[in-house]
Parts: sequence; C-alpha cells; structure tokens
Amino acid sequence: MPYIPKKDRPKHDVQINLILWACETKKGLLDLLTYHKNNEDSPISKLALLITSTGDLNYSISRIIWSLFYRNRRYTYGEELMGALIESQAYVNEDIYPIDNFPLAQLILALVESCKVTVKKRAVWTLECVKLEYYTRHLRKYEDEKIMTPTNGDVNYEWPTRRKK
Repeated sequence: MPYIPKKDRPKHDVQINLILWACETKKGLLDLLTYHKNNEDSPISKLALLITSTGDLNYSISRIIWSLFYRNRRYTYGEELMGALIESQAYVNEDIYPIDNFPLAQLILALVESCKVTVKKRAVWTLECVKLEYYTRHLRKYEDEKIMTPTNGDVNYEWPTRRKK
C-alpha cells in the first residue's frame, strides 16, 4: 500500500499524468525515455525530485502501473506490467541482463535511478511490495472474474479416469 498522505499526492500526480500520457503509445514511451536521457527537466526527473521516501516511490510506480492496467484491462497486458516490475527489480538488484526490449521496465528503472541514494538503496524491496500489491489487488481480481465466466472457467484439476481397454 503506498502510504503517503492524500494531501501529498497531487504534486506527484502532475508528473505522473505527463508520464501516463506519454505511455499511451509505445512510441510516446520511447520518446519520453529518450527525452529523459538528454534533459534534466523530463517528467521522470521532476517526479524523482519529489520522491524522498520509499512510500513516495511506491505510490508513484503503483499509480503508473495500476493506471496502465485499467486503461488496457487484458490479462496479457497485466502480465506485461508484472514482467516490467520483475525485470526492473532484478536489474536494480544487479541480477539481470540488458532490458532494452522492455520499455516499461526502462521507465521504472529511469525513475529509480533518478531518485535520492537513500531511496535507491531500498528500491528492490519497494518494487517487490509494488509487484505483490498489484498482483493481489488488481491482476488477481481480474483472474478471479474470468474464472467465474462460462467462456473461461477454471482449470480442470480433477484426476483423469482411465479408459477401459
């Protein structure tokens, strides 16, 4: 749960909204990442300046991930968002290969790397909390809804009966 007071969220939301609008297309996201690399006044950099605690980081990433999921509420996209969290978490933990093919992971990583050192040191834990919260509260809820539909249903876990010869 992103524990920052509601009164502190609007200042973050201004920059988060700019990031979300850029994320409407893959090209927009890639353009934002390129702009961030070359300019200190990018929305990513401005948001990072506001992040002074892991709660701020949690709120910012959660808001981005959850907003993207509800804009395009499909399981494959939900998995992609989960993958972006996993990839960026592993990269921050120095367990991973280049993430050039994962623009959402690059966005999360750019935000983390732009934060203060004290926040960066705890980023792996924060990303784990964001990932668990996202799955538990949003992706899992979507899965449960699909299980209840006659079209999808649950996985058949009954033991198969043997055919008589």
